[in-house]
Amino acid sequence: MKTRLLVFVVGVCAATQELLAGGFREDGHMVHVVSTAKEVVESFSCARPDLVIIDRSFPGGDALLLELRTSKDPDLNVAPLLIIDGKAEIGEGAGGPAPALR
Repeated sequence: MKTRLLVFVVGVCAATQELLAGGFREDGHMVHVVSTAKEVVESFSCARPDLVIIDRSFPGGDALLLELRTSKDPDLNVAPLLIIDGKAEIGEGAGGPAPALR
């Protein structure tokens, strides 16, 4: 039997949110979408996600990442984080456009 995950999608734009949430739901997983750091902390008190996908460019994103990784509260420091950056454009990374696109 396939494991069903609870995935939190945090602070991503509507298009990315739809893509991520739709993909996980299509695979049979539960998705909880939150848009503020406060909602994330409140959501953790109700449920422990198996994965948190967070856009570090949303307001409060960096502070939330720090809190999730350094908190002494066991409810906050449990789930693996997948960090995305909604500011980046396709083909761009730390060194500029991907080699195939230069």
